[in-house]
Amino acid sequence: VVEEEGAARRRGVRIRGFIAGYGSTFTGPSRWERSREGLAQAIRVALEDAECAPEEIDVVFADALGVPEADRAEALAIADALGPHGPRVPVTAPKTGFGRVHCAAPTLDVAAALLAMEHRVVPPTPYVTDVCHDLDLVTRSSRPAEPRTALVLSRGLMGCNAALVLRGPEGDY
Repeated sequence: VVEEEGAARRRGVRIRGFIAGYGSTFTGPSRWERSREGLAQAIRVALEDAECAPEEIDVVFADALGVPEADRAEALAIADALGPHGPRVPVTAPKTGFGRVHCAAPTLDVAAALLAMEHRVVPPTPYVTDVCHDLDLVTRSSRPAEPRTALVLSRGLMGCNAALVLRGPEGDY
């Protein structure tokens, strides 16, 4: 459930995390070469909205469309937006194990990111063993970690690019 913090606190529910920032752009249908620029801009807007430096991102949940041109554009967008931190931040795409589920994959990625922060682990990218990009892609098995801030990426086939910054519930940032 996504709700205002005050309402959640009044109900006494456990808070698993916060939506700290969001950004979106539009680059047109199946224009993967342009999606690099659009996704990088969405990431920058989300970081600015969250008042978050690129170095604060502890894990990236990639869109991982599975189309070589799209995945290359996404890897380059991560590098463009996160700069020198890009190749060092763990990247995962759990949806390679269950599919895109008709546009529900970003919602599942948000849930997975919150659980990753809660359980101090970065889940693997199932069924992927050959990393073709300059990313720290988590494969084969989960990786112990202390993620406090996650970046969740999503792109639509019609050209929407979106980035969401999530923060864990503990402490001030």
